[in-house]
Amino acid sequence: MSFEGAFDRGLEVLIQAINNEDLASGHTTVLVEICGGSCSGKTYLSSLLSRRLTDSLASVVTMDSWFRDASDPLLPRELPPSPSPSPYASPSPSASAAASASAPGSAPRPPRPSFDQPGSYHCGEFAGAVRALVGAGEGGRGPVWAPRYDVMSNTRVCDRGTLILHKPVIIAEGLYAVEALKDIGTLKSVVVYKVFVAASTETRLQRRKERDCVKMGVPEQLVEKVFYSKIEPPHVKFIEPQKALCNFVLWS
Repeated sequence: MSFEGAFDRGLEVLIQAINNEDLASGHTTVLVEICGGSCSGKTYLSSLLSRRLTDSLASVVTMDSWFRDASDPLLPRELPPSPSPSPYASPSPSASAAASASAPGSAPRPPRPSFDQPGSYHCGEFAGAVRALVGAGEGGRGPVWAPRYDVMSNTRVCDRGTLILHKPVIIAEGLYAVEALKDIGTLKSVVVYKVFVAASTETRLQRRKERDCVKMGVPEQLVEKVFYSKIEPPHVKFIEPQKALCNFVLWS
């Protein structure tokens, strides 16, 4: 089954497809992998889906629990910024290089750590947890512990943060959930639905403004600068290509 269209209609089609699976027998686990860009609606979809299926049927696994620490030497570096119509965005790479070169004796600033690329996560740990929950790993089906991660300090607080139980439907959500879980689903007892939540660049930026400016008091100029310099480059390079791997594309 495949679908591409409006968010609300796609949600109904997805729920109907899941309800048509043999969940009552206990022999089948449905894995819903949800990916998409920042502020596209991934978390909103996973929450809606979980509520509609009821808590007794679904457990949610969030990839953000498996971020790398800021001190991790394997944390990737930022990509060059994307072109932007915004007057607040960072200068182009060539302009930045020229500015650096014009300062006598100064070295170019090394790229900062990035928390928006596939390598920003412990993808193997995340995939291992999901495999355990759906029964694709050793030892049967779950439960598993998700780490507790502090986004303010960019540090894992503890390995045992939230206990996630095996249920007939496992919802795995994150920027790179589909790519990270691409090897799961070869078992006959696991039915996989891959969902890409799509939204235009303008929509995602506006939602970040509503979240960061209104709720957190971040200046609009800074939100736009961060969006085009840190968020959009990995979106174009890594996130958007996952759409081709998905059988559901929901536009929000």
